[in-house]
Amino acid sequence: IEPLNALGALPTRNLKETSFEHAENISGEVFAKSHLARKIACTGCPVGCIHIGQFRREFSEVGHEYETVAVGYDYELIFALGSFLGLPDARSILELIEKVEDAGLDAMSAGVALGWATEALEKGLISLDDTIVPLSFGELELYRKAVEYLAAAENDFYSHLGQGTRHASEVYGGEDFAMQIAGNEMPGYHTGHANIAGVVVGSRHSHLCNGGYSLDQGLKGDTVDTQAIADTLYKEELERCMLNSLVMCLFARKVYDRPTILKAFEAVGRDYTDEDLTAICQRILATKLRIKKAFGASSSEVRLPKRFYETPSMHGVLDEATTREVIDRYNEHLVELEKVTG
Repeated sequence: IEPLNALGALPTRNLKETSFEHAENISGEVFAKSHLARKIACTGCPVGCIHIGQFRREFSEVGHEYETVAVGYDYELIFALGSFLGLPDARSILELIEKVEDAGLDAMSAGVALGWATEALEKGLISLDDTIVPLSFGELELYRKAVEYLAAAENDFYSHLGQGTRHASEVYGGEDFAMQIAGNEMPGYHTGHANIAGVVVGSRHSHLCNGGYSLDQGLKGDTVDTQAIADTLYKEELERCMLNSLVMCLFARKVYDRPTILKAFEAVGRDYTDEDLTAICQRILATKLRIKKAFGASSSEVRLPKRFYETPSMHGVLDEATTREVIDRYNEHLVELEKVTG
């Protein structure tokens, strides 16, 4: 939270801003000091990246009856249900996470959708009759009620909002500040062209497909090398196809390099070569792309909200033409991939 905030890359209040005046109150350090109860690891992992936070609440108006509530949290949840909605403290975020989880909603989609709804109400595109509660950035109780209405599809508005930010903005307007990419609500980074293009071209339309947000953070200078960005995104996506197929945690992706993977295969009697791994990566990505093509998905047809090119990123104000150039150069790799894989 704090490094991204300092870089000017933390999406805040529906990406109207990229720094949050309360960032130090919702940082991982504050969560750890005030709310972290335990860390949980997957089997065999020494890290334990699953963070469980706790908060106490009164559940009876008489008798001073309290319960302790345990809630899982991580960066994306703190962004989507925190800075993106303007919630100013860690406890409020945990309370909203708990509400969203209890309702069975996706945290990132719910948070980004409610961010759009809040601004749409501010701009008069929707009314209080639609939202039922006067949504306002920073107001926990209003968002808690809105989550209930969203989960229950309480009226026509919440029924549309439940179909995603893109769908709701197509019905009510405000597409320019509906922060979604190809129908998926945005991830918690406004770092630069690699992040936006990476989500557009990613085989799952996810920031986890190729890590463009991380690539942006390593770029220096004012010159944008669109070819180099496209090349890096493509290479990273191929590798992640292999890592995911091995059921490997992406947090460990730099540990499990190719020599290590080849040694692991050798230990179980699989005599693979580096060229074999490349061919496997290519077949997996090509399969994903065939599925996308069958469903009519096309990265060249993705409409990007103007807000991405209005609110400064960590690299300043971005230019959509540059993002499109990265996408086009990435797609050149896919043409070659189709030739190789048939």
